[in-house]
Amino acid sequence: MVSRLIPVFCFLFAATQIQGIRTIKLLLFLLMLISVFPTGVARYLVAFAYIPLVLIYIPRLRNSSLFSATLLVSILFIFPFLNQFRYFSGFDNLNFLPTAEFFYAAHFDAYENFASAIEVNQVSYGWQLLGAILFFIPRVFWPEKPVGSGYELAEQLGYTFNNISMPFLGEGYVNFGIIGTFFFATFLGYLMWKLDRNFSKNKLNLEQVNYSKAIYYYLIGALFFILRGDLLSSTAFVTAGLFSAFLVSFLCRRI
Repeated sequence: MVSRLIPVFCFLFAATQIQGIRTIKLLLFLLMLISVFPTGVARYLVAFAYIPLVLIYIPRLRNSSLFSATLLVSILFIFPFLNQFRYFSGFDNLNFLPTAEFFYAAHFDAYENFASAIEVNQVSYGWQLLGAILFFIPRVFWPEKPVGSGYELAEQLGYTFNNISMPFLGEGYVNFGIIGTFFFATFLGYLMWKLDRNFSKNKLNLEQVNYSKAIYYYLIGALFFILRGDLLSSTAFVTAGLFSAFLVSFLCRRI
């Protein structure tokens, strides 16, 4: 994840901090495109990389109503199109418009997985949260390390496909029951309020985007992955992005 996302933040740093030198920006954009090509990576990575890109270069999309409308169009048309490349079998089978099968498949499974966790009373009393916090410890050193909540639920229910999600509120239930759901909701709401408040302090200068705002735009893309879950993978991947962002900033400013 770090090797994929460092080129993304190198380009975002150049786009927001370096004046002129279009050749360098173009080369960094091509490197970003190779690292995170839209049809060659998971959809959450597309959100990580390209939501900041469009918000920087298309200021009108920062309007909340227009952004929401664009997101809805993406869910209905762009993501179904990109999903076909996960199991690519030739250009003859590509559909530019979504088919009914896409909406009946398990792409929108968050509510059902949350309900299933309640139905089987999947409460770990903080064990899943511990695994997310200590995600960086390899399983070779911690064989009993918790797996993702979606994976564990799929194993309990005997699903043939176990790479399923667990929404953020469902993770609250999986860890601490009903109380955990309200605690997780409060924590995420407070964190988003703090980030939005810091960003809105400079809303009179919204046209000017610095590197800090680019990281804020990255977190907007990351939020969708966090809400979908599961907590273990979203914590690891979003942290990898933030680590990449600050590493690029540290090294570029020293250079």
